Amino acid sequence: RWSPDGQRLAFEAQVEQQASVYVLDAAGGQPRALTDAPGYDVGPRWSADGRSVYFGSNRPDPMTVDTLAAWALWRVEVDGGAPERVGPLGSYVGEALPASPVLPDGALVYMRQAEPGLWLRPSRTAPEERLLADLAREDWGNWSVVGTATDPAIVSPRRTDDGVEIRRLRLADRSDTLLTTLDALPGRIQGLAASPDGQWLVAAQTVRAESDLVVVEPIE
Repeated sequence: RWSPDGQRLAFEAQVEQQASVYVLDAAGGQPRALTDAPGYDVGPRWSADGRSVYFGSNRPDPMTVDTLAAWALWRVEVDGGAPERVGPLGSYVGEALPASPVLPDGALVYMRQAEPGLWLRPSRTAPEERLLADLAREDWGNWSVVGTATDPAIVSPRRTDDGVEIRRLRLADRSDTLLTTLDALPGRIQGLAASPDGQWLVAAQTVRAESDLVVVEPIE
């Protein structure tokens, strides 16, 4: 994902049995690892100020004795520092919402690893609220926070028998609006993102996939 200023790109890469989060300058150069721990660090998302990156991870948690912890949402500062767990156990991919009259500073929105839906935790001490019940698990990376600090919203897909609906959920009043449908697009929707102002959508899709069966003769 691109940073808020468009100058850097955060992404995950897997080597053998470990996935880590990297940052790459838009001008090029070598990627820089932000995380390096056993397990899988996935789904990086930027903070609104571009100073940190949120990611889902099943890395060992220093606060527990588990060799491999349950999935949770973590945060790491881009300029350095140790990652810290910010989401409850079971949270997956998500990000922090900017402080606003609608939500307090530190509010998190995220998916859970083992069930569909999108969740909101207004603060560390507040209970979770299920914002969306019908966001499919396969769409864990296909939702975006859009709007302004005074009017934040979530743009996400809802899969139906007739296609994919793109809807906007305003956090101020929880109103849910149909923006458009993607039923005319061929193939399977693999990725979806909205611009910060919510005016543009980018969709990635698989139109055709092929494979070959190859006979390999024994090597003597």
